[in-house]
Amino acid sequence: MLTRASSFGYDLVGVWAGKTSADRNTWRVNRTLSLVCALVLAWLTGCSAARERTIVLGPVPARPHPVMPEDDAGPQIPTGAVLCNHDADCDDGISCTADSCAAPGYCLYVLDHQRCSDGVYCNGAELCDATLGCLPALAPRCDDGDACTIDRCDEAQKGCVHDPRDFDHDGEVDSHCPGGTDCDDFDETRGSRITEVCGNQVDDDCDNVVDETPCGRASHDKCDDPLDLTSGGTFVIDLEGSVADYAFSCDADASRDVVA
Repeated sequence: MLTRASSFGYDLVGVWAGKTSADRNTWRVNRTLSLVCALVLAWLTGCSAARERTIVLGPVPARPHPVMPEDDAGPQIPTGAVLCNHDADCDDGISCTADSCAAPGYCLYVLDHQRCSDGVYCNGAELCDATLGCLPALAPRCDDGDACTIDRCDEAQKGCVHDPRDFDHDGEVDSHCPGGTDCDDFDETRGSRITEVCGNQVDDDCDNVVDETPCGRASHDKCDDPLDLTSGGTFVIDLEGSVADYAFSCDADASRDVVA
């Protein structure tokens, strides 16, 4: 039961019964300390919460700098450029460049490869160099990597042509290639279309048999069978089966001859 009020609250009858004044003072001091600690704790807790609610702002944007008339220096001229007033000031002496004076007042040099072209396809596309002028180009590479073709550049077709392998130009493809019938592609006197010549120990007709019958020899192929020209006129001679029997001939590269 409450009996009376004091500066620190109310005294309880049962608590203070039988207590000395010193006990009472000790109780009051302890209570005072408890209140002070509670106040300090409340203050610290409030500051921490206040700190947690603090809003952190980023850096303040820089103020834009207005562009003043004196800041505009005009068109920029590249370092090392040749200054000019007219196109004539820009002549570099290179025939394949287009020289002009640009609006800012410096020279422009544009490569024009077409000025170097000689119009021939098979010797490559000529190029223009800024300091050396026109330069020759490499010819087109026509090699298709196939040993059974003869590769060349054809000017009329403006491109590469890959002909079947026929080095002796007798119209037959080398027998080492698919569909080939020429057993010696470097000798036009041998091939499947040639008549076997008797007694020469050569497989003339490319059938893997030498001097088989029937065989023969071209007329007027040797001195024992000359062509008679005493009557004059025009003569048509079949050279099939003839061979180069003699060292002297009108054609140094002749592989066949006749005697008249």
